[in-house]
Amino acid sequence: MSSAPVVWFGALREPSGYADEARTYLLALENEGYQAVGREPGWVRDIAGMPAHHRAVVDLALRRPIPEQYVAVQHVVPHPSQSNAIGVPNVLRTMFETDGLPSVFKSRLMDVDEIWVPAEFNVETFARGGIPAGRLKVLPETIDFALFDPAVTDPWPIEGARGFTFLTNFDFTDRKGWDILLDAWALAFEPDDDVSLVLKVVSLHGASADGIRLRIEQHLAGRETAPIVLLAELLPSAEIPRLYAAADAYVMASHGEGWGRPYMEAMAMGIPTIGSRWSGNLEFMNDGNSWLVDGSLADIPEAAQVHTSLYGGQRWFDPDVEALAAAMREVRAGGADVEQRAASARTGLTENFGPEPVVAKLVELAAGLYDRWRSRSTTAVTCAWRGDFGAGHSLAVVNDGIVDGLERAGEAVRRLAPESVATRVDTVGIASQWPPSFAAPAHGPFVLYQPWEFGTVPESWAESIRMNVDEVWAPSEYVRRAYIDSGVAEELVHVVPNGVDLERFTPDGPAWELPDARGTVFLFVGGTIARKGIDILLQAYAREFSADDDVTLVLKGFGAGSFYRGQTNERMIEIFEAIPDRPDVVFLDEEVPFDRLPSLYRAASAVVQPYRGEGFCLPALEALACGVPVIVTNGGPTDDFTSDECSWRLPSLRVPVDPGAFAEQELTLVPGAYVLEPDVDALARALRAAADPAQRAPKAAAARRHAEPFGWDACAARAAARIQALSGRVPVRTMKPAAVPDRRGFLFHVPAEWRSPDTWAPALHAYLEAFSAADDVTLVFPAADVEGATALVGAELERSGVDATDVADIALADPGDLGLVSLELAADAVICPDRSAAPRARVVVPPTADALRAATPIAKEAA
Repeated sequence: MSSAPVVWFGALREPSGYADEARTYLLALENEGYQAVGREPGWVRDIAGMPAHHRAVVDLALRRPIPEQYVAVQHVVPHPSQSNAIGVPNVLRTMFETDGLPSVFKSRLMDVDEIWVPAEFNVETFARGGIPAGRLKVLPETIDFALFDPAVTDPWPIEGARGFTFLTNFDFTDRKGWDILLDAWALAFEPDDDVSLVLKVVSLHGASADGIRLRIEQHLAGRETAPIVLLAELLPSAEIPRLYAAADAYVMASHGEGWGRPYMEAMAMGIPTIGSRWSGNLEFMNDGNSWLVDGSLADIPEAAQVHTSLYGGQRWFDPDVEALAAAMREVRAGGADVEQRAASARTGLTENFGPEPVVAKLVELAAGLYDRWRSRSTTAVTCAWRGDFGAGHSLAVVNDGIVDGLERAGEAVRRLAPESVATRVDTVGIASQWPPSFAAPAHGPFVLYQPWEFGTVPESWAESIRMNVDEVWAPSEYVRRAYIDSGVAEELVHVVPNGVDLERFTPDGPAWELPDARGTVFLFVGGTIARKGIDILLQAYAREFSADDDVTLVLKGFGAGSFYRGQTNERMIEIFEAIPDRPDVVFLDEEVPFDRLPSLYRAASAVVQPYRGEGFCLPALEALACGVPVIVTNGGPTDDFTSDECSWRLPSLRVPVDPGAFAEQELTLVPGAYVLEPDVDALARALRAAADPAQRAPKAAAARRHAEPFGWDACAARAAARIQALSGRVPVRTMKPAAVPDRRGFLFHVPAEWRSPDTWAPALHAYLEAFSAADDVTLVFPAADVEGATALVGAELERSGVDATDVADIALADPGDLGLVSLELAADAVICPDRSAAPRARVVVPPTADALRAATPIAKEAA
């Protein structure tokens, strides 16, 4: 059927929607002349009442042997406990119904070669949740159109139904919107109207028929309605078409669907179908073949999450009750338009989602995947890269940009989700995620690619880097200095800059329509948090302009419901908007898809980012790539890619940050942390200058040129060079600190070259001057030749006239094959004049008595 056949893994004989989908794929393959192969787990419950031809196909698929080469399609709800088929490409066929992706799904989704989803809806939501868009493919669903046929002439008997009958059928959970449907039913019809609503429901989550009936009665709270008939028994799947045949219309007020099979089945049966204008069902439902109800996105209530933990922190669709009631009344009224719309639906479904087009798509996907997998399997993995992908936040943008660039250059990269366990591959592993993780992504050397904004990094990071991380990549020279100023050796920290898609972010192209903006448009992009300088911007803008000025400040917020939850300050914007005679301001609180960001930049006259702390500031670079000049803080990361030619750089002062400022995150900063405080007056002057087209034009002309060295391919080349330099090294985390027998308290290490006394004698004398035998310290020298080293130290003591009975402890230790690194890892401080001589040292101190005393805990406690 392709380069290799597919083998379908998953429940095939259960009453669940997933099993029904899987059976139908096998049936479609068989109908199109392919020999379907299937396998299912042992816990599957075999349902009664499956159509005979379905059972025959399933039984045959289960009996057929698995071929030597194939594509493994795992048709399951993702879970980290699942594993891949070995030696073949693996597909996860899945879906989800909210606006996001459960975090528990990510590691499993990133562990397969492709994810097949039924609709573009999940391409968007899964990508937003951190899955690379290139890994997501659409394989639509199909149904057995021979089974769901309008010619069914034996309707299922429904006792209690009268007149025009609306049908709905679903698993009784809150996601299906049964409460909204009941509210709309009560609104749409009077008790005496000749209509009825049939609720054909089951509970796959433990609720009894009586429990379902009680919840319905409690929700209606005594309201009189037209008849509502509850059918809570499980019907044989072969009889479901008869249920649709008993209805005059179908309705479901779903909060979200991965696909929406009941909608499709009802439409195939030729009955008018009412659904929600959101989620996967829009792949096949439109205003020409069904009735779609408008509504809005809303946070999923906790009460709706009783049966699952997957919905936490996500949103779904709330259909509008009045609009749903109006749709039901329209369908009930009937007429030629209603009949024509319902009758035309089946033809479109069979043409686009019948077995033939769906199997053709399946074969195409399987063939393409197998060929790509076979090509990749002959290429050695260059690195494993762990982090978010596909999402619009900055870390995901960076991960996508550099990894895509590496792959364009022919490198093989294994992408891992933030929650993934380390890959078994012996290659370089890069971790680029928030919060950072100091667990290596692969078995080879470990790179931490981590921005930080506050001058020095957390103490725990510095210690973890010393013990576990082979190299740190900083996105800017500003961040590189923060690591170095925190005690990380310069040799371990390298700049791998962030970048920009130079083909997407260009001066040419459409500009975002801002109907409420006028004159000069200043654009701010980012979270409305103190670190981004939103308060400074509003202060300077109000100081320099009034309502009479032809200017507009556009604020594009970000992360209020995710990364910056609880930190953003929309209230400050509300207060600003209430100021009399204030200049114009527009707050864009809508979500801007990443693909549309260039048009937003093009709508601006200047982009203003008066940050206090940034690791790189992607919006400034993206704006420059679009030919828009920027106003940025001087002294920060934007110094790497801006100059006075393309920007206004604001003078700033370093303001100290309390090392305990991040105590809530259980982080203590290395002393010396700071933020940059931009000068408000200078910002006001820069805004005034940027409002002058004559002053703005030359900076705009130079903007693109400053961005061009930072295309993703150039950034990927920097990353590739560092990966090459690291490849084959022994990871530091595998090196054990040297054992120093009988050591006391604080351990000093001297990286002695015994033939050069100047590498160890000054340290010895400083140690002897600083401490006595009563002090809880030890000085350790490396010594493969213990006897020779002892003689040299003894001679130096004798030459100095030191009483050997009153000196602090001195030890000799054999560092073994690992060399001085093992002693650096064991020591609390290394005594040497040059930091580069001890890159794994916790602290490096010069060989003076005062410096040695100051390094010990006793001295720090006294201070």
